[in-house]
Amino acid sequence: MQPTAIELRDRGIELVTMNHEEWIADAVEVIRQIAREGRPFTSDDVWKRMPAPSQPNAVGAAMRVAKSAKIIKATGQYVQSKRPSSHARVIAVWESV
Repeated sequence: MQPTAIELRDRGIELVTMNHEEWIADAVEVIRQIAREGRPFTSDDVWKRMPAPSQPNAVGAAMRVAKSAKIIKATGQYVQSKRPSSHARVIAVWESV
């Protein structure tokens, strides 16, 4: 049986998380700091405060870890990324829990 898109996504996130544990732990702390500022934010804000990971998907994995840890929650809003390398793709807006 062929894996579903969700299963493939989750496996990819799992692999990135396992291979970038230290970077993700640092990023989650940055996410916690940003969340404490009390304003909505995006992954672009994390990128501004962290050195770039060797695997760009690590940022999404860090956001997912922070969400699972109940540090942040999605607002249901989306904006275009301002990072040129993201080509204006749509990203989630987050807030503190």
